[in-house]
Amino acid sequence: MSEKYFFDIPIYRCSIEKHTGEMEKEKQRLLDLSVQNGNEIPESYASGVKRYFHNWVWYPWRYNEIIGWIRLYVLKQQIRGEYWFIRAKLIRKNSRRKRIYHSGKAFECDFHPDQPAAKIYEEICCELERLSNEEPFKGQYLDLEAFHNIGPFVNWRQLMGFDTKQVKA
Repeated sequence: MSEKYFFDIPIYRCSIEKHTGEMEKEKQRLLDLSVQNGNEIPESYASGVKRYFHNWVWYPWRYNEIIGWIRLYVLKQQIRGEYWFIRAKLIRKNSRRKRIYHSGKAFECDFHPDQPAAKIYEEICCELERLSNEEPFKGQYLDLEAFHNIGPFVNWRQLMGFDTKQVKA
């Protein structure tokens, strides 16, 4: 029996709030460099610095700060997560040359054919929450928004093959 992949969860270097704060701090640093000897800079110069920042320094958080993925799949009576992660001694912001490699199993949950779908989903959520407090995920941001948006509506029992509907011809 082969794996049945069904969802990928992105792992970010940081949350969007942290990224936004870092970007604002960098913009302010550039503006502060423009002020010399306490003299105020002309508004035209300040708007040029802001334009430079937005064109050459700033970058969007989504997708650019991803440093890995947790890929969820079904294998027999288990739901497993394998993780893919960058190989780097130090994870930095705005790393342009990143390659993501298979890094192993993140978790596995065993289920019984009599477990309700809601319980299956709840247990997966608990595993993902637990992961966010363990290495190498600790300090990173697991973006579970899409998973939490769709998870309650998934027929987890059918996905695992517990409920097989017979289609009449």
